Amino acid sequence: MISDSPYDVNEMALSPFAGMFAGLVAAFLMLGVVILMEPYSGLSVETVLKQFATLVLPKRFEQMEANTLMLIGLGVHLLLRLLVSLLYSVCQQRIPTRGLVAVGIFFGFILWITGSVIIGTLLGAEWRSASRSWTWLLANLAFGLCLATFSMIALSRRPATSVAVPRD
Repeated sequence: MISDSPYDVNEMALSPFAGMFAGLVAAFLMLGVVILMEPYSGLSVETVLKQFATLVLPKRFEQMEANTLMLIGLGVHLLLRLLVSLLYSVCQQRIPTRGLVAVGIFFGFILWITGSVIIGTLLGAEWRSASRSWTWLLANLAFGLCLATFSMIALSRRPATSVAVPRD
């Protein structure tokens, strides 16, 4: 604990429910980033969602109808992002705005590293190439920044805490 911090460091920036809501919004924001970057990268939302579907489906189900695969992939994407945003909300303490932005960017970068380098090596070449792209990096950074933005909004609506700062 930082003894001279003017913030109550035991207070979380987001409640778990608010964090999961922020994660849902951020998950759709990620898909929006992929859509916006598609002309430049060639990575489409269909490809991303189908890759998420193949994470949970056995090989014999990969020949399903494209819309069904996309819905399953969307469900997997939303579930993963809900879990990650829940992790963010229970770990992020009340800190200054600059710190929230830095943590959000770092969080998105770590998610990209984890998803592309560590998990990507275990999966097929198609997922590896999609997850290691600049588009997916930007999508993950947008995810982290969206969580940070929700934290900033939540903290701005709370009354300021008055913590006695010890003097030497």
